[in-house]
Amino acid sequence: MTKIEVSNLKVVVIGGSGFVGQGILKYLANDSDFNLTSISRSGQPRVNQAWIHEVKWICSDVNEDKNWKEVVENADWVIDLIGVLFEKNYHEYQQKSVKPAKRLIKHLHYKAKSTRFLFVSAKKAPFFLKNYMRAKKEVEREIMQKLSGRGYIVYPGMIYAKERKMVCLTANLLNCAMRMPVLKRMLAVYKPIKRINFSYEIKRILLGYNSYLL
Repeated sequence: MTKIEVSNLKVVVIGGSGFVGQGILKYLANDSDFNLTSISRSGQPRVNQAWIHEVKWICSDVNEDKNWKEVVENADWVIDLIGVLFEKNYHEYQQKSVKPAKRLIKHLHYKAKSTRFLFVSAKKAPFFLKNYMRAKKEVEREIMQKLSGRGYIVYPGMIYAKERKMVCLTANLLNCAMRMPVLKRMLAVYKPIKRINFSYEIKRILLGYNSYLL
């Protein structure tokens, strides 16, 4: 990767009001060299913290309107965090994860020739999340086809923080299980990562440094 000279680096997080998005934006908001924008259907989250005011919050549905287009065209980086872990079927993943991602990628392909795109994927998922993984791989293929050279894909394990108690408990149990040699290798692809550590790795990538998540 090419290191980037930072001065008013424009970063747009699609789905920035969610758990992972808020973590990334909160972390980046500590650095005044980042110009931060979040685009999501819900807009600004109801969080009474100072960093919230360092982000421009735009309420927009990538599937339904055009309010997001000009913002991503002028961005240095677009980070795609749209979608959720559990959906009823593949059609739901298509509508809520794949379709908006493809709209973003297509728009960047034609209208924003220098904007870089970062997609959060996964190395592996349990069998009951096969449609989740199928959706991730479909978006990955679209990135390779349309944004070759400026599309980046990261592969974290479970992202957790104390704010999500059940996720944090699951991550802690997984970490304990991985201390057993017989399970460590088997569970390596699921290795949890703290949200703040994930945000640190994302910042490294935005600045042009390598990351073990790539």
